[in-house]
Amino acid sequence: FFFKQKTAYEISACLVGSEMCIRDRYLLFFICALASILAVLFICVFLFANGIPAIGEIGFFKFFFGDDWSPVDSPASYGILPMILGSIYITAGAIIVGVPIGVLTAVFLAKFCPLKLYKVLKPAVDPVSYTHLTLPTIREV
Repeated sequence: FFFKQKTAYEISACLVGSEMCIRDRYLLFFICALASILAVLFICVFLFANGIPAIGEIGFFKFFFGDDWSPVDSPASYGILPMILGSIYITAGAIIVGVPIGVLTAVFLAKFCPLKLYKVLKPAVDPVSYTHLTLPTIREV
């Protein structure tokens, strides 16, 4: 219902990148983005709806600041502090390693890279830095 029936001329014009085709792409990307956002919202609602009663039964501070996860012990303990700290450490480590590599690679490609090597490295680096789905939008700006 979002897309109207196209004539043969409109279809051929769409294949060469006309304005109509770009509008259809934006609509498609918007629908996909909206579906992704709704999926994340539904996951959050499900987790909170099922998790809040459990956290209330265990206790907020015991759950978030407890340092032992032993659900089969008697009495069971459900502390997620080590998991939270582990996630923070892994994220910090990835940033410490990834940001300098990314910035130094960009500087090397932009300022110091020989042309022959640039032609080989550029196609390999592009998918890492941004997806090819956003490439038409970036080039139009």
